[in-house]
Amino acid sequence: MPTVNPISEIHWPSEIVLPSPGKKQDVPIDRLATLEIGTKEKVISKSFHEFLEEYETEIFPHYERHEQTFDDIRVHSRMHVARALIFCEVMARYYTKLGIEVNFPLLRRAIGLHDAGMEGNTEDIWEKDSANILANHL
Repeated sequence: MPTVNPISEIHWPSEIVLPSPGKKQDVPIDRLATLEIGTKEKVISKSFHEFLEEYETEIFPHYERHEQTFDDIRVHSRMHVARALIFCEVMARYYTKLGIEVNFPLLRRAIGLHDAGMEGNTEDIWEKDSANILANHL
């Protein structure tokens, strides 16, 4: 049976846009894949550290509201979304090392807001709300 690589079927964007403090997606970097590995890692790391302020001030408040309203057991809390960000960052950097382009700014925001629209810890019927929050955030 032939091996299927699902990653090869993903169509990644050809341009990566990194945020700078106070502004979202305003510094285009054409083809992150064309950078030397050391430079690429520095750019990715720098963009991550710049993103953390946005994470704390614009994304965490959604999950803090969860903690104050319905999520007293912290299933969809700030720690949940922080763990999700760490995991996505590790995986995205791994894919980058494999030569796969990753839109880090979009991925970080999508992961950060993936449960932002939730109103309870039951079945997630608020996916569209979370998607709308992400669209408005972008």
